[in-house]
Amino acid sequence: MNDVVLALSDALSQDNVAPPALSDLKRSLSAYVSKNRRSDAESASRLQDELVNLYKHEVESSPKKLGLFMTALKHLRPAIVAEEDLVHWFNVAVRSFVHQSGVKRVYIEDGQDFVVGAMVYDEDAPDTREKARTAATLAAILLDAYMERTRLVSGEDQDVPMQLKGQAAQQLQSMLVAFGRKKPKVCLFSPLFIP
Repeated sequence: MNDVVLALSDALSQDNVAPPALSDLKRSLSAYVSKNRRSDAESASRLQDELVNLYKHEVESSPKKLGLFMTALKHLRPAIVAEEDLVHWFNVAVRSFVHQSGVKRVYIEDGQDFVVGAMVYDEDAPDTREKARTAATLAAILLDAYMERTRLVSGEDQDVPMQLKGQAAQQLQSMLVAFGRKKPKVCLFSPLFIP
């Protein structure tokens, strides 16, 4: 895990990550996930702690790094297994990422892939009930964010430019549509799906 954290930390410390370096980072993140398919709770917790530290020290103070961080989350998503960890990063992706302007298209797509990947689950897996509950929690967050962004301008939202609100609403809508395509039989408004 140290190699992955160091590679991500190094990439986040750069102002602009060159395409070859980004490809190398993606490969190392994917290799970590492949090696740790059945990660135990302790290693998942350590990964979460490292990601939180990186986020606090590298990304919070420099929002332009959020896109690269979303790319990392997308590739590490299978190793982020605890519901509270997924909810934490999901909130970061949904609430913060969609409000960033000037984000590269590849990072927007990676953020969307992370969000949709966190909500989709295998219905034949032994932990389907738990995954469905997590998906319902995440779907409620996504729907709330979408509804919030599509409301008319209110007094509390006056500091967010109208164009950015429209972009955020479109991004959230794209996430909802992508989820609907992956899980067409799931009705987000069903009482069974809402937590």
